[in-house]
Amino acid sequence: MPTTRPPLLRLLLAMLGLALIAAACSSDDDTADATSGDDGTEAAAPETIRIGTFSRAVDYAPFYVARAEGMFEAAANGAEIEYVEFDSAPAITEALGTGRIDMVFMAEPPALITASAGIDVIIAALGASLIQDIIVPTGSDIETAADLAGARVGVLAGSSSQYGLLSIAEDAGVDPDSIEILDLAPPDAQAAFEAGELDAWAVWPPFVQQQVIQETGVLLPEGDAAIQSIVVVPTSFAEEYPETYAALIQAVADAKVFIAENEADAQAVVSEAVGVEAEVVELAWPRHDFTAELDDAIVADIQEKADFLVEAGFLENEVDVATLVKQPG
Repeated sequence: MPTTRPPLLRLLLAMLGLALIAAACSSDDDTADATSGDDGTEAAAPETIRIGTFSRAVDYAPFYVARAEGMFEAAANGAEIEYVEFDSAPAITEALGTGRIDMVFMAEPPALITASAGIDVIIAALGASLIQDIIVPTGSDIETAADLAGARVGVLAGSSSQYGLLSIAEDAGVDPDSIEILDLAPPDAQAAFEAGELDAWAVWPPFVQQQVIQETGVLLPEGDAAIQSIVVVPTSFAEEYPETYAALIQAVADAKVFIAENEADAQAVVSEAVGVEAEVVELAWPRHDFTAELDDAIVADIQEKADFLVEAGFLENEVDVATLVKQPG
């Protein structure tokens, strides 16, 4: 298992603390309007709703479809929608902690880091469940996960892919400590992989499919590990604007129905949004289950990742995932 990394955690918490202080000393930019409910009571409505993603990925298809089809705007009931793309977990945690984001599509670790830091967030929906892939250079002697002992493997530390890599290796009888893990963000890992500096790369679409199509890499047989692409909302937003919150989550559900009924159109939307060729998205599509929902098995899988992150030193406090799952209705 990887060694603990207290400096990363200290940096994250320091950034968060400074952001929270700054937010407390400044007034909120967004004032709430009051609208009359059916029972005559006044219901708050936001003027602006900020919806974001952690980088770009095929598993965010429900987000891309809802944005392209105007589903979020329809759910916003007149509020302005701002779209944000984050490039790091600390940036997401800071935004959630300071109320500067209202909904985020991402894999599990940034949400778990946020919850561990004491920030109240909700896992509100599941965008997709996808297979964790491990790719090796074309012609490599590594043919299965059982051959990963001693390999130099690129992976983003503290990510679902690191958990998946170590879980798959261990299931194959490989001592996780025998794997040389190189902490690399996907763009850096891609450069290292293409330069022949990695024996394997654990990552998510579309990076895997790009290598396969270029014939520079081949997939190892899949193991029993998945990435859960979740939708996270600050508890404060859900409680202050319950009707808007419910409508936004319904928009995600509607986007998933659109994906099931209009696969080719959905793939075209994702191809444009992610900035990759259509054939890359088409190859990646079967690795995703866009019909998956937040059931007990998914929650248990996220809990395993939370426990791993505590053991590995990425989380300071344990997280009870079941308490974070609070869907509208």
